[in-house]
Amino acid sequence: MIERPKVKDFKTSCMQVSKQLPLSTEWYDESRCAEQVKDADYLNDDYKEYWYRILQYYKSKEFWKLIMLIIPQIELILRLIYARANDFDVSAKLNEYYIIMDSIFESQVNDAESRRQNSILCSAVKNEDILKCVYDLFIAPKGPRLRDKISHGEVDIAAINNVELCDLLLFLSMGLLRYNFPFPKYESVFHLNSLTKSALCTAKQTLGKLVEKHLPEKYANMLQALSGNKMHNSIHIFNRSTKEPEFILLVFKNSNLVETTCVNYEHSIETRLELLANRELHSKRRRTLERMIATLPGICKALSEILSCLLCIFTKLQNDDLIYDQKEACSSLLRFLKHTLKLNENFVKYSDLSSNEWIKAVELCKKFTDVKSLHYPEQYF
Repeated sequence: MIERPKVKDFKTSCMQVSKQLPLSTEWYDESRCAEQVKDADYLNDDYKEYWYRILQYYKSKEFWKLIMLIIPQIELILRLIYARANDFDVSAKLNEYYIIMDSIFESQVNDAESRRQNSILCSAVKNEDILKCVYDLFIAPKGPRLRDKISHGEVDIAAINNVELCDLLLFLSMGLLRYNFPFPKYESVFHLNSLTKSALCTAKQTLGKLVEKHLPEKYANMLQALSGNKMHNSIHIFNRSTKEPEFILLVFKNSNLVETTCVNYEHSIETRLELLANRELHSKRRRTLERMIATLPGICKALSEILSCLLCIFTKLQNDDLIYDQKEACSSLLRFLKHTLKLNENFVKYSDLSSNEWIKAVELCKKFTDVKSLHYPEQYF
């Protein structure tokens, strides 16, 4: 039997969550937290005993014990919030599946009688900030997935025996116990939509650096189209169309490939320029460098157009998902993203320093123009 590797450290992933929250060294006040537990109307007195023990573990610095006890209690609070919001019995039954944390983030309540909208995730999500934080820590596939990793025994005990993780989970818990009160502003960092926004921003910055460093000033306006595509700071992650992930994943993959292509060109050109400066670049390679620099404006223009389309698609899908109701437009957009993905894979391949086929990247620019004219549903963007 192959043993799954244990998580050694949650610090990197949890840091991306905690840095958005006011977790200064002075945040914790035992008496205030105990008062919040006492006043929590979601919990009866029996459950409150668990929380008093959790606070004791924090005081005695028994952090791993705190983590082991607090995670099922966080899930319990979420289930109770879910039950109250949806008038739904979440107690365990012999003939039904148990309502788990994943169910709480589904858009519909799946009971025996009907499927109705999950009131927690209604169009105006109440306390969306704390729900995004919970999603990042426990649900997001790219996040730390604390509940799954710890409950399945896939964690080194040293990874949960630290005060930073305890601070984060205690702060979140106090917010859940006071669910009807405001929670600090929080934006998801691990949802696919959030990762895609980050990938688009990184690709845009990387392309901008390549243009600024290696192209003459007359090409400075090449990125003007990109500057016009403004993405909202707040990313929507709840109540999304079931069709959305397929499209957004393709935008995400394309964005990463555009960034990689820019990094490859930067590395290829800089390496050759360094060899040239050291008089180590033979005549044939010098001509290759000259031709590569000569073709770079066309390459960057194509990458800029690709990125502009990706930004438009992402922004549109975030704010208006009516395109999913248009079967023909949906099919066309999907073809565009898939064809563009193949072109971007080849851009990465040909831009690599080791490639002897770099000139083929020029052909890809023309191919993208053809793909865009054939498949890009411009009337929607």
